[in-house]
Amino acid sequence: ADSEQATDEERLALDRIGIMFKAYKAKYWWYELYHMSKKLFMTSILSFISYGTSLQLYAGFVFLAGQIVEVVRLEPYGHHEHNNYFIYSLLVQNIVLLYGICIKVDSASPTPVGFRESWLADFIQVTFSTVFLFPLVTGLWHKNILTKLWNGLYFRLFPIKDGQDDAEFEEITSPASALHTRKSNA
Repeated sequence: ADSEQATDEERLALDRIGIMFKAYKAKYWWYELYHMSKKLFMTSILSFISYGTSLQLYAGFVFLAGQIVEVVRLEPYGHHEHNNYFIYSLLVQNIVLLYGICIKVDSASPTPVGFRESWLADFIQVTFSTVFLFPLVTGLWHKNILTKLWNGLYFRLFPIKDGQDDAEFEEITSPASALHTRKSNA
């Protein structure tokens, strides 16, 4: 009777708050709560560490770098793509802090080099402006839409020669295999 009661309580808990931990592997059910505490650190506690100084940026940078290592090591999400999205979002946040560190160091330098006009600043700004594309591109790639587009474009540019069997090209699933197949047939 106790086990039936426990499963009923578990079902009730899943119905009520299951959304908080269903995305994670079973052994990492607690990770959402842990992640929320890290967000609390980044948004609240970090703001009190040497406010307005480079040390504040360094502390955030090191903290986020540690989070990246942790997610790569644990892979807490049930789907591999979710782990990749999370790592990407942490990388972008780290790049933002790196940008701030570079500006802070440049402005504190006795001879500023104008970091905001450098190629690195331009690269970081392009990265910021393309953040929204990562989930879109990876989502399309996992659904094989980009692969199909690539193959369609590739075979339009390099049509099959007369006499070649079309069936040998039907199995192509990636741009790399398409290139390998074309080179070996040439």
